[in-house]
Amino acid sequence: MQVGRKGVTVTHLQFADDTLLFCEANEMFLRNIKSILLSFEEFSGLAVNYSKSGFMVFGKEDEWATQLAAQLECKLVQLPITYLGVPLGANMRKVSSWQCVIDKIQDRLNS
Repeated sequence: MQVGRKGVTVTHLQFADDTLLFCEANEMFLRNIKSILLSFEEFSGLAVNYSKSGFMVFGKEDEWATQLAAQLECKLVQLPITYLGVPLGANMRKVSSWQCVIDKIQDRLNS
């Protein structure tokens, strides 16, 4: 994925126990990623919770995305979503997009 004005290429992001993987919407790429994750599980003894994992697709038909999500054993998600309490994919110029963040800060200040 190309990010920013300089077009920095990002293939993955990690935060705490979350990992975001970016790849071309290609069935072979996705099967290879799943294979790598299964190998990781075997070697590390850790497990990927596929039922909590989300699969997001851009530029493909809904039927293709639904079938691949089922094969990968994860749920199909669409923008906007909330991650770490912040809306992703929402129009951040609108005050309403920030309301959940404002509410959380007010709750913490009140306590």
